[in-house]
Amino acid sequence: MGFGGIAMQSVEIAKILFVVFIILFLIAAVMHALQGRAPRA
Repeated sequence: MGFGGIAMQSVEIAKILFVVFIILFLIAAVMHALQGRAPRA
């Protein structure tokens, strides 16, 4: 496993982390929108 193998693995990990951060951002945005529309008493 040379430098190419490490680079490929890093790209795969970066893709996964990128998708995870997008999902977390969307969840946070939806939660914020729902809280704004329906304030709790």
